[in-house]
Amino acid sequence: MDRAGVRLVCVGVGPPESAAKFCDSLGFPKDAMFCDPDRNLYKQLSLHSGVGRTLFSPKTFTSVFRRGMDTFRKAMKNYDKSLLKPPQQDMAWQQGGLFVFDDKKQIVYSHQDQATADHAPMPEVMNACCS
Repeated sequence: MDRAGVRLVCVGVGPPESAAKFCDSLGFPKDAMFCDPDRNLYKQLSLHSGVGRTLFSPKTFTSVFRRGMDTFRKAMKNYDKSLLKPPQQDMAWQQGGLFVFDDKKQIVYSHQDQATADHAPMPEVMNACCS
C-alpha cells in the first residue's frame, strides 16, 4: 500500500482519550486515528446503527461462523471492556465501514458493515487501493 501511495486512517466513535488507548494497545499510529464522538461522518456515510442490526442480524451469525468460532472466542478472551467502552451506550451498536478515496477525495470503493463481523473482503479492498 505504501508503494501505491495509499494512506490508511481509522475513524472511531469515542473520545480522543479512548483513541489514544486503542492506538497504544495495538501499536497503531496516532496520527492515523481520528475521533468522531458525535458520529457525524458515520451519518454522512449512511453507516448502520442499532442493537437489532448489530446482535440479532442473521448476517452477524453468518459472519462469526464464517470466520470460525475459534477466532471469535479468541477475540472475546482478549476483549478489554475498558478499552472499547463507548461514552454513550448507543455508540456500542454503531456499525462501521471501509471506504477508499482517490486523490480527488471521491469514493472509489465502499463497504458498509451490515452486522457484527461483516467486514469488507480484503481482495476487493486491495484491488481498490492498489490498482
